[in-house]
Amino acid sequence: MVRSTFIQLSSTREKIIDKLLTSKDLMKAVAYDTADYLEQSIVVDPKQYIYKRIFPHRCIPGENEDVLKTVVSISLENIQPVQNQYKAGILCFNVYTHRQLCQSNSELLRTDYIISTIDKLFARNQDLGLGRLEFYKMDVLDINSNYYGDSIAYRMLDFA
Repeated sequence: MVRSTFIQLSSTREKIIDKLLTSKDLMKAVAYDTADYLEQSIVVDPKQYIYKRIFPHRCIPGENEDVLKTVVSISLENIQPVQNQYKAGILCFNVYTHRQLCQSNSELLRTDYIISTIDKLFARNQDLGLGRLEFYKMDVLDINSNYYGDSIAYRMLDFA
């Protein structure tokens, strides 16, 4: 029987979301819909963007949504038990932006900036209690005519 079941996975999600919310520049890139988002003021209450632009589950913007926006969602995938605890899996970040918001003053694409910021936050960071994160893959997410995205995934090793 696997110990430390889904509560542990929920706690892992919460740590990941909290880390995203602490990045001032990432929150600017998500919250502000202009190409000069890094020149905007700090997002005062980043938690207000949970379930609006930062999702603790995979969320794909609909083609007919009224609001142009940028979305970052996470998914915990291929979670496997090791010695009766969840200790291995894939942490995937999915970044979508409306095609009209792709332009960025800091990078060629807004998604490039967000993905590189996520990589800085998570790739070599072991202070989250997630164990070792090892780069797994990066993919393009071309989902509909209005939204473009990228994903970056890490192997989670020994995160229990």
